[in-house]
Amino acid sequence: MSRGGLVLKDVTTGDSEFLADLTLRGMDWLGNARHDVPLPYNFFTRVQWQQAFDKLGVRETEFRERFGLYPWPATLLFERRMHFACRVAPR
Repeated sequence: MSRGGLVLKDVTTGDSEFLADLTLRGMDWLGNARHDVPLPYNFFTRVQWQQAFDKLGVRETEFRERFGLYPWPATLLFERRMHFACRVAPR
């Protein structure tokens, strides 16, 4: 990691998002199965991400979870606080 930090973009099941895990599994399968990408379906919750950051000795300095990646009405299904990007820096 650089002294300035690291930018991470991933997904989270969003501790309270309805059917987020099932939605992410479907998105992962649609995007990756035909390319023989392993699909462990191991999606962290926000709490698990924070625990990982704590264990690594980093802290979030910025956090964003809305990106406008999908057109309406797909946004209703796929843009439900499941995607995030954050900057982490050493404590």
